[in-house]
Amino acid sequence: MFLSAFREYPLARGQLGVVPLIAADRVQAREVLNYVRGIVDGSPLLSKMVRRRTASSVQLGNVVIEVRTCSWRLLRGMTACAAICDETLAWHQEGSANPDREVLAALRPALLTTKGLLVGISSPRLRRGIQYDAFSQHHGVDHDPVLSWRAASTTMNPALDVNEIQRQLDDPATSDDARCEYLAEWATHLDSYVNPEVVAACTDVGCAERPRLEDVGYYAFCDMAGGSGSDAAALCVAHHEKGSVIVDKVVARKPPFSPESVVAGFCDVLREYGIGEVVGDRFSGLFAPESFQRHGVAYKQSEHPARVLFGALLPLLNSERIRLVDDKVANTEICRLERKVTPAGNTMIQAPPREHDDRAVCIAGAASLTMASQDAYIVARNLRDGLPAEFPHIRGENGETYAQEAARRLRDERTLKGFPLPGFMGGMGRRYGT
Repeated sequence: MFLSAFREYPLARGQLGVVPLIAADRVQAREVLNYVRGIVDGSPLLSKMVRRRTASSVQLGNVVIEVRTCSWRLLRGMTACAAICDETLAWHQEGSANPDREVLAALRPALLTTKGLLVGISSPRLRRGIQYDAFSQHHGVDHDPVLSWRAASTTMNPALDVNEIQRQLDDPATSDDARCEYLAEWATHLDSYVNPEVVAACTDVGCAERPRLEDVGYYAFCDMAGGSGSDAAALCVAHHEKGSVIVDKVVARKPPFSPESVVAGFCDVLREYGIGEVVGDRFSGLFAPESFQRHGVAYKQSEHPARVLFGALLPLLNSERIRLVDDKVANTEICRLERKVTPAGNTMIQAPPREHDDRAVCIAGAASLTMASQDAYIVARNLRDGLPAEFPHIRGENGETYAQEAARRLRDERTLKGFPLPGFMGGMGRRYGT
C-alpha cells in the first residue's frame, strides 16, 4: 500500500503504473487483493485516494493494484511500480518446468523504469526455484541489497492455533510437511526427481511423433481417466533400438471428454503402430478392459505402480538411453516429479500437489515395457546358450527384476515361445499376426 499510495514514479501524463498481484492462479491472487481492500477500507486517508474499483483491481491515484495472470506472455508491456509474487514455489504452468523464472524474467523489465520493488512470498518446500536461489544467496548476508526474511507462521500471525500446529508437528505422518508450512524450513524429505537439463538432453527437438517402422515391435501404456475430473487420459507408444527406448508418440485428451470416445481414438493410434495389446492402470475396474476389447485391443492391468515405473525411468534418463518426443507438457511433468521419503522410510515418486503426471506415467510405463521385453529376450537367449540369466532393469514389488521373473517363468514353462515379444508381464504389446 505504501508503494502504491505514497511514492512518486516517473510516469508519463495519463500513464498508469501497475502493481501486479501474481499467484499460482487468479483465485489465489484475489485473496491478496482482499487484504488490500481491507487496508484501504480501514483507512480514511487511503479511502479518499481510491479512484476506481473493479472485481480484480483497486486504483489509488495513478497507480492500479490488480490481479494478473501468472504467465510471462501476459505480463509484458506494462510499467510496474512494484510486483507482489505470492507462493512462488507453488506456481505451475502447463508446458513449463520453470514458471517462476520465466515470469520473473518478464517482470524485471517492467520494473526497470520505476526501479520498483519485487516481492516474493512463499512457504518453503523443495530446494529449487528462484525463491530458494534467492534464499541461498542473500539470507543472512549483511549489507545485501536483497532482503531475505524467514519466520515461523506464529511470528507472522500470532492468532494461529499453536496447539493445532504443535499436534501436526508431533504427528509423524504430518510433521515433515508441517515443518515446511509452519516453521519455514526447507524440506528434507523431498527432492527433485530429475534435472530439467537431463530431460532436455533426451528430447529430440522438433520431433512431435515418429512414423511406424516395418519389422519393429511397439509397446504401449495408457493412463485412463473418467473425463469429468481434472486428470487427462494419456497414451504412449515406444520401441527398442540399439539398447535405448525410442518414444514414438504421446497423445492425451484433457477433460471434459467421453471415455468411450477416448478409447476409440487410442485404439486408432494402437492400430497405426500395429499394436494389439496395451498395458494400463487399474482404472474403473473392468471398464477399460471391456472398452478396449470392443475395439479389438486387449487391455492388461499393470502389475507395477507409478512410483516403480518412475524409478525405472530415471536411469534411462540419466544415461540418455531414452529419446523423447518434443512434447512440452509431458516433459514438464517428468521434470516436476518429486521424490518423497515417507515416515516408514519408503521412497515415493509422484507429482507435486494439485499437479498431474498422466503423460509422464505413460512414458515411464512404455519405457519399462520396452526395456523389459529386451531383457527377457536376452535372458531367453542366455538360458538357451547356458549363460547367466541376470540382466536387471526394473524391480517389482517383491524385489524380483523383470529379467529374474522371465528366467523363473522360462524355467517353469521350459520353453522359449513368445520371445522376443513375451507376454509374461501381463501384456507388453503384440503386433497383429504374431
